[in-house]
Amino acid sequence: ASKAFCGLPFLGFTRQVPSDCPTLYPDVATNMAQSLLVGGDGGASARDQLSHFKSGFRAPPQHEVETFSLQPDLPRNKRQAPAEPNVGDILECRYTWQGGLQMFLNDQKLMDFDTGRPL
Repeated sequence: ASKAFCGLPFLGFTRQVPSDCPTLYPDVATNMAQSLLVGGDGGASARDQLSHFKSGFRAPPQHEVETFSLQPDLPRNKRQAPAEPNVGDILECRYTWQGGLQMFLNDQKLMDFDTGRPL
């Protein structure tokens, strides 16, 4: 945890095979290939494609990077994380058999999104 950042870190899962190459990481974390991520301002993202999405000035289309939010009615810049972690807190990310992507803070569920991607 750090006071230098607001919101939650992104935690998640990917099918990408680790390799020592410059293309392993995308420019924007939520655009990562074959990934499910949760955190930030109370949201999650899912991308099924084999390559990272190359973003520009607009948000990616839902068919490229599907997004989920605890506050979908608010503009992205007005959304807030459901909690701010402190030094010593334990963050946990779970991916359920039914396709749920969850984030816990000190054993309390902060977020739970149905990604529509069961294991």
